[in-house]
Amino acid sequence: MSIVVTGATGQLGRLTVEALLRRGIPAADIIATGRDTPGSRTWPTEASRHAAPTSRTPTA
Repeated sequence: MSIVVTGATGQLGRLTVEALLRRGIPAADIIATGRDTPGSRTWPTEASRHAAPTSRTPTA
């Protein structure tokens, strides 16, 4: 079973990923999603799958 953590580049999402890893959830079962920001480059190295959605701001 996979667990998707949305907003993993934010403070709460990052803490959630870290807590899941500490509880023994296999890293392969955690999918961390968030904006492609410098914060996403510092996700725990144990987390094996990351997904950065490609959202675009609509133009007028």
